Amino acid sequence: MIQYRFTIFISCILMFFSSISLAQKKKTLKEYDIKSITETITNIENGKSSTTKKSSITLDKNGNPVIEIKYNKDGSIKKKTINKYDGNKNKIEEIDYDGTGKIESKQTHIYNSKGDRSIDMEYDGNNVLVKKEVYSYDNKGFKIEKKVYNGNNILLKTHKYTFEKNKE
Repeated sequence: MIQYRFTIFISCILMFFSSISLAQKKKTLKEYDIKSITETITNIENGKSSTTKKSSITLDKNGNPVIEIKYNKDGSIKKKTINKYDGNKNKIEEIDYDGTGKIESKQTHIYNSKGDRSIDMEYDGNNVLVKKEVYSYDNKGFKIEKKVYNGNNILLKTHKYTFEKNKE
């Protein structure tokens, strides 16, 4: 009975943390020097409980997720993501692996001198460029355009962003 109550308590805490926005979460996780988060599920059937791991996240000293793992019901790895960050805490690379450890996809991010994300590139499991997104900003730092290219650098679409000031 105590184990059951403890599991419910931990589940409530995990639900609480998962409902917090990432920015608040990173601040809190860094503040309390949390290095990992594990989510488990305890199912109770016919009076018997069984616990399985659903996901785990390993964090760096800044509270950024560096390893994210999702598990199958049998406990085997379903998907693993490895993230890398630069000295400004910007995510610069994300690699997704399947359950066997094979790379499924890779995303790289390049930032301009002001710290704005300027280029996103997505690669398939064979490291072939699939998509590239290029962002443009105005002198105030507002994103004004996003151009999407395919793997052959052919422009597929352009998004334009306009801003209207409040009238005073």
